[in-house]
Amino acid sequence: MSPIRVALIGLSASAKTSWAAEFHLPYLLSERGRKSYTLVALCNTSVAAAQASLDHFNLDPNIKIYGNSEDLSRDPDIDLLVVATRVDVHHVAIPSIRAGKDVFIEWPLAENLAAAEHLAKLAHENGSKTFTGLQGRYAPPVIKVCGLLASGAVGKVISSDVRALRTVFDPRGLPESLEYFTDIKVGGNLISVVLGHVMDFIHSTLGEYAEYDSRAQIQKPNVTLLSGGYGSFSDNDSRTVTSNVPDMVSMPKTWLADAVMARTTRARVRGAMNVVAMLCCVIDVVLSILCCAVLC
Repeated sequence: MSPIRVALIGLSASAKTSWAAEFHLPYLLSERGRKSYTLVALCNTSVAAAQASLDHFNLDPNIKIYGNSEDLSRDPDIDLLVVATRVDVHHVAIPSIRAGKDVFIEWPLAENLAAAEHLAKLAHENGSKTFTGLQGRYAPPVIKVCGLLASGAVGKVISSDVRALRTVFDPRGLPESLEYFTDIKVGGNLISVVLGHVMDFIHSTLGEYAEYDSRAQIQKPNVTLLSGGYGSFSDNDSRTVTSNVPDMVSMPKTWLADAVMARTTRARVRGAMNVVAMLCCVIDVVLSILCCAVLC
């Protein structure tokens, strides 16, 4: 089987978020990635920007470059489009979806429900196979718990309670480059991103909600924006902005088909998130689920 030909939107040396550069590109260029995929095109806001990315990352000069997603969608030599831009720019996938190409879009899918439903509707109408970057369900602890529940080893889950405090970035505030995390209209923030990922592996373990009741609050509206880069944030030139993004979400008395779950999530701009912290969150949720199971 020939490798899948991939076009990447969002690869930039100066991007405020760097999923394309830190995760997608390294995999596509790895020995394992090359067995299944071939990077054949880059698309940025202009041909010059795409060329700059090609040069900066020292990529194969034969990779095609595009300055807009319409031209990219007409390329017959592209099988899969990978979109790793800021969430409110995910609409760049629309031309390729309409062209029937397969598309991967990073999570969150879009900036709001209406935009996400529009993307899904277009994919259905045009036969485009689509998927998004929710991978928590494949974490080893989650897979293990799913297996335990499926086998009946821990009995039937009659209730579960999940309480998660998400602490990310520097304890003093947000990186200045992520100011958009304080604007709910953009769609990318600690609630939509982190809570979305956590909810995905909860659903994959316990099933979908039958009904729910949710509440959201803004407990700390004033957020400090820090200058500098990761690991070298400075109080100098820092400023404070007002956030309209909830930093606490609770879903009490939330019923699933076979289990009851009450969930409270606080998304505070404190501490530092890393792989270990995320794994601890997964394990904490897993233990909460198992502790509420009734042994047969």
